[in-house]
Amino acid sequence: MEARSATGRADAVVKTAKTIFVFEFKLTETATAEKDIKQIDNNNYLIPYTAENKKLVKIGVEFSKEERGIKRWSYEL
Repeated sequence: MEARSATGRADAVVKTAKTIFVFEFKLTETATAEKDIKQIDNNNYLIPYTAENKKLVKIGVEFSKEERGIKRWSYEL
C-alpha cells in the first residue's frame, strides 16, 4: 500500500510494535537502492511517523527486470 505524505507517496510502510519501515521500490534501470533512500529523505516520507516515538527505518529496493526479482537493497536507520 502506498502511504501519502505532504510531498509524495512512499511505496510501502510497515509498522511493528517498536519500528516503522518505509520502503521505496524501483526497477534497476531507473534508480539504485541508495537513490531510493535519498528519495525518502528528499520527499519527507518519514515526517508523518516521527510523532509515533518508534525507530524509523528507510529501505530502498532495486528490482531487476531481467532477473525478475530483487537485485539489491539498502537500508538506513
